[in-house]
Amino acid sequence: MATARERAAAAGDQDAASRLRARPPAEDSLWLVTDPALVAAWNEAQAAVSIAAFQGAEQKARAEVTADEARRALVDAGAVQVVVRHAGRKAYRALLDAHLPTEKDHENIRAQTGNPKELAAYNAETFVPALLDLSIATEGVTAALLDELADTGQVSDGEVFELFRKARALYDGTRTADLGK
Repeated sequence: MATARERAAAAGDQDAASRLRARPPAEDSLWLVTDPALVAAWNEAQAAVSIAAFQGAEQKARAEVTADEARRALVDAGAVQVVVRHAGRKAYRALLDAHLPTEKDHENIRAQTGNPKELAAYNAETFVPALLDLSIATEGVTAALLDELADTGQVSDGEVFELFRKARALYDGTRTADLGK
């Protein structure tokens, strides 16, 4: 039986090109939850799945059922999944160009890194909401809404930052796998 690599090589570059063209844009998500007990149950279920992966198929299957139940409980309790999606290189570069760093941004990054030659990549005050607006794919969720909810304590600055971090990682990260030789 031919391996996946041998089948891909036999199909030729044309097949590889069409598969790459069919690849959806990168995306990630963050669940915003109102009940901390449900978050704890979800985290425990996820940890159990990771541990069970080393204990055998039966244990892993049971742990995945528990994790699925915890996920359903989160959704039933009103958790909101905020999806961020890659909007394309041109849009991201245009966004960076539209939000150039200020001297204050450069000073802040130098203070954080201790490197007197370090330069900031963007204007920290304007780029964060702009990137969120560019990348958030969840209907009705905007940077302005998140800012409003942060002002009232309904979401934390940490949650907003985590969405920003996830959005930024879409443009700077990779979706590759090292499959060996």
